[in-house]
Amino acid sequence: MDNLLKKGAGHPLGQARHLKNSWLSRTLARTSITWKIRIGMLIISISILISFMAVSITYTYKNMMSSSIEAARKNLVFSQNNLDNMLNMVENYSILLLSDEKIQDILSSRNAPKDSVLSQNQIMMRNRINAIVGSFETISAVLIYDIYGNIYDSGITLLNEESAQENLPEDLPVWIPTEDAPYYIAVPGKTIRPSVVSFTRHIFDYQTGRRIGTVRICIDESYISRTYSDSIVDGESMYMISRDNILISNPDSSLLYTKCTLPTEQFTSDRNYISVDKNYIMYEDYDRLDAWLISSLPKHIIQDRLNSMIRYMLMIGSCLILLCIAISSLISRNLTHNLSNLTSAMKTVWNGNWKVKVENHSQDEVGVLTHTFNKMLAEIEKKTDSLVQEQKVKREFQLELLNQQINPHFLYNTLDNICALAELNRIEELSEMVNNLTDFYRGVLSKGSIVISLERELHIAENYLKIMQIRYYHSFSYTLEAPASVMENTALRLTLQPLLENAVYHGFETHEPGGMIRIRIRPFSSFLIVSVCDNGAGMDRNTLSSLFGESPPGSIKKGFGLRNVHERIQLYYGKSYGMKAYSRYGCGTQILIKIPRCNWRDKTYAENTHS
Repeated sequence: MDNLLKKGAGHPLGQARHLKNSWLSRTLARTSITWKIRIGMLIISISILISFMAVSITYTYKNMMSSSIEAARKNLVFSQNNLDNMLNMVENYSILLLSDEKIQDILSSRNAPKDSVLSQNQIMMRNRINAIVGSFETISAVLIYDIYGNIYDSGITLLNEESAQENLPEDLPVWIPTEDAPYYIAVPGKTIRPSVVSFTRHIFDYQTGRRIGTVRICIDESYISRTYSDSIVDGESMYMISRDNILISNPDSSLLYTKCTLPTEQFTSDRNYISVDKNYIMYEDYDRLDAWLISSLPKHIIQDRLNSMIRYMLMIGSCLILLCIAISSLISRNLTHNLSNLTSAMKTVWNGNWKVKVENHSQDEVGVLTHTFNKMLAEIEKKTDSLVQEQKVKREFQLELLNQQINPHFLYNTLDNICALAELNRIEELSEMVNNLTDFYRGVLSKGSIVISLERELHIAENYLKIMQIRYYHSFSYTLEAPASVMENTALRLTLQPLLENAVYHGFETHEPGGMIRIRIRPFSSFLIVSVCDNGAGMDRNTLSSLFGESPPGSIKKGFGLRNVHERIQLYYGKSYGMKAYSRYGCGTQILIKIPRCNWRDKTYAENTHS
């Protein structure tokens, strides 16, 4: 009993293992060799790519963080250099000012100037200052102090003399960080006191060496912030703080003089950056303004760049996987080349394309099968070409039959008219009718050609209309509009004559004067539209709708000639060409013919249509 229990307990596990092996065996048996190779190479490639990407992402994150910080720091140094260049320019302008001869003359006076002289000196000083620094827009204002307490300015709207005097430092030359300007400037509706950075230095008499004054050059803080804001990359922010953590320069001027919370005590010269909350803070010591130049780079920017790199690597990995699939397909195709070609050819034949030949360079069983398949297709193609040629001959024969169905009553009636004109001794009209009839049939015969030039077809139509004008006592007239560029276009012989016959016989059957037929040809890029329009009796809706329909057995239909032309055009040029008719009873008829735009000597169009 115990043995039976053990065997019974172990049976389900063995059965499951057997079923699993059986399913795997059946799946492998049903899988083609091509797919086995492809799947194997794909699994290997994906495993290698995943391992490579895991290592690369780990390394890339560290490298990207250090490179981003280094790039931001270099940008900070670049901005510092730009700021240095601007401040150097200001110092150079201060030298130009203190060494100017006229400024020296005004300041070197041994006595305090009187009011009248002071006014003249202020005007002269202002002119000299503007002449020297006027082209350098970075300088917002220039103040020059003489030793007698007088202040000369460069044209400031309102000078705050008390502030200008009390803010002068003793130890010169010196740069003074951002502070309220010692003057006001006018803006629409009010005056404001801007924030400025200023440079101050003494002026000495270049002959005696004694101090004769002081020059103070002010720069609007916006010019300071502009030197580094132009180089800021996306997401980065740059500003300047004083030693006591006060914001003294920022692209947003509303934040000036606010207290910052940066741990400046952690700033050291050996590292140049620290991590604060969600930002990396890069800094440079800027001694000239006794400040720190700060660049703040959000950490999420580095993460976004890493994510972009990961997406890029995934894209590259996908491309490599696709490349691996292509290579595995190439290898598998080379291994099963003949069999795959034969299978593909059979599918092509199944889809309706019989013009297939399988390349075969082997002598094995697949090669014998391929050779037999090629022979079978060649025999089928031969029989198919024979059937196509027979159909082409039948189509041309049918087209010729339709072409020859010209109303013989036209010839009989014209000959009767010729006899009548002869009896009436109307020699001029008789001669004209005979000449027109001769030209008409010369064009109709056209040496047996089905296709003629559009110019010749128009000539046939015009001869026909001239004959009918004589027969109808000139009760109608006609116009012909055709550009010279279409005269060599293809046309089927006797395309227009049945349309004109329909217009004359049925449109002008009352012989009342005032009839008009207008033939107009409009060229388009790939086709022509030939319009035949008359102002005759027109047709009702039922007659119009039955023009191109089938005639009942034994009936005579007045639209037979139109249907004949429509069928001939479609037989020769294809179903996308033909005729359309528009008419209203009592309002005339318009017939539009669409034919391809090609030279009448080019026969390839018809051959392609028939084949």
